[in-house]
Amino acid sequence: FWSLQIDPAKSQTRFQTPEDEAPRIAPITATWPGRPWSQAAAVALPDGLAVLTPAECSDGMSDQSYGIAADLFLSGPDRTRLSGCCRLAKP
Repeated sequence: FWSLQIDPAKSQTRFQTPEDEAPRIAPITATWPGRPWSQAAAVALPDGLAVLTPAECSDGMSDQSYGIAADLFLSGPDRTRLSGCCRLAKP
């Protein structure tokens, strides 16, 4: 399973896939905040872009529901797209 943590207070991201030995921690270099007419927001990653949108979302493996859908578009040679669910965490 992949994971992405976005920490606005530290202005950094932490991204990891099962293939990674350690998480990739990088500064947030750009954001595109949601606007009243567009509820989506995006965060630049070192090797791609994460797009967050409000949506009823389920991971399909638990009974837990999430309120945010996450799509990661990676800019590597295979241009991978990862999709999942997320939630806001208390700092």
